[in-house]
This record gives sequence, structure tokens and C-alpha cells, in this order.
Amino acid sequence: MRSSKPPPLPLPGADLDLNEAAQRLWRALRRMPWLVRIGIGFPEPCLHLYVKHFSPEQKFYMRNGWSGFKVIVHIEIKTPG
Repeated sequence: MRSSKPPPLPLPGADLDLNEAAQRLWRALRRMPWLVRIGIGFPEPCLHLYVKHFSPEQKFYMRNGWSGFKVIVHIEIKTPG
């Protein structure tokens, strides 16, 4: 059974650009069963995390962003049909 607990955060001050931060976040979370996809946002540089569900533990984990970028979480709800 896979754990849905995310891996540890990278050290602060990694000085990544937005694309590198998105790629590292994807590599860190890609095996999480709740992850759908990751996107980048403009004009304010941020990361968009698309998930199937979002628990308080996941919210705590992302509260400080990722590699200096704000993380906006979107819960994707599948509708039948």
C-alpha cells in the first residue's frame, strides 16, 4: 500500500526558477495517489497543485509554498457522464 504522506520539503532558499520548482515538485509528489497534475501561474509566479482530495496534513505541508513559490491547491471533482 502506498503512503499518501508527501516527502520532506526541500531546504529553503533553493533559488529555483518557476519551471524548475514545478519539475521538482512533480518529482517529489508524482507517486502520491491524490496528485492529478502540477501547473505554473502567471503574472504572479506560483505553482498550481491539482489533487483528487486535500487533507489537513497536505494543507499543513504546503502552507509555506514550495522552493519560495506560493502553491495554490485545486481539488478536481470528477462528475459522472
